[in-house]
Amino acid sequence: MKILIFLISLSVFSAQVPLEWLGQSENKNIQGEKAVDNAIDEIFNLQSETLDEVTAQKNQPGGKYFLGGLITLFGVSTSGTIGVLGLSGASAAQIIWAKDILPERPDPTALFNPDIELSTDSPKEELLGKIEAVSEILVKSRKVKDEDAVKKNLMEAALNFQKTMKGMEINFAPKYRATGFAVVFGISAAGQVSFGTVGGSVTVTMVWTFGKNKSRISRSDFSQKLSTLANLIAEDISMSSKNAQSLANYKIEDIWVGVLFNVGGLVGVASVNGQVGGYLIFKPQTEAKANQNFSDKGDITLGSDSKFTKVARKKIRKGLDLAFKIGGHFAKRAEKQQDKKWKILMINANFSLGLSGSLGIVTVGAIPTIKVHFLNKNFAKVDP
Repeated sequence: MKILIFLISLSVFSAQVPLEWLGQSENKNIQGEKAVDNAIDEIFNLQSETLDEVTAQKNQPGGKYFLGGLITLFGVSTSGTIGVLGLSGASAAQIIWAKDILPERPDPTALFNPDIELSTDSPKEELLGKIEAVSEILVKSRKVKDEDAVKKNLMEAALNFQKTMKGMEINFAPKYRATGFAVVFGISAAGQVSFGTVGGSVTVTMVWTFGKNKSRISRSDFSQKLSTLANLIAEDISMSSKNAQSLANYKIEDIWVGVLFNVGGLVGVASVNGQVGGYLIFKPQTEAKANQNFSDKGDITLGSDSKFTKVARKKIRKGLDLAFKIGGHFAKRAEKQQDKKWKILMINANFSLGLSGSLGIVTVGAIPTIKVHFLNKNFAKVDP
């Protein structure tokens, strides 16, 4: 009963986000940000207190289960009201709570693992084994009926991307660089595979980690286009990250940027109305060159379905600046929970990019095209 009351109580705390957060205005609204911060604080405090109460009793000897964590989803309506998300819709921010006590203390590297994780050098046999395992799970869950079809179609799609990933040419100079590519496959009940999320279908996510450049590899046109996009975005993220808030307990773990592509070979950053075919994954480099300055000239291609348009990189960087700022707001509020038994382990802030280059926190009906992940540094290493 206490948990039920707790969940109902969350609906009381909500606030109106500043228009800047929605990508609709460049004017800062300090009072609006304070109201949002107060609402987030109220929710965090209530959740922390309730988690303490729920887990106050010691685990029974020999017990098989314990409460290992809690995920809070913040939603933002199209009108800009932020609060705890209900049963459906895209979350503006995902907050993962964890207990900083063994054995309940989680390994952050195990959170939200992709369905299939590979390197560009993974042999075909390893890929096939992982696809068979995922296909078997899908069939047992009754989400997919034809196991042979999903195995065949996933393998064919994965091998095509394997060649592309081997041909990636990544610039190692920026503070942030592209380290991998996550491909989202939509799976129908009959086992058909399509690129990107499809309404009502199951998805399987594969992540390829980029290897070292190999000059002998014959690079496809798609590899070159994806490489160019990855290197341009890496420069823009590296420049915008200079404006990120300095946080004592949180670091930016990685940034996922949605990519859209079509059968004609066009490659661009996914927009608010378009499907996401995959995500370029960017991580900070520990040994990046200092005082780097990259040109903001040129354009980056954005897409909505099959229609692509170009947007000036200055606008992209303004949007990324806002992403770091809003994500930093959540992390700043989470800093106040560091003296508690239950702490916020990870914060995932989601954003949507418009065709004008404006970036705003994702609303419930939109598709996240940029994700910024903050990790609590106190959980970065797990005791043996």
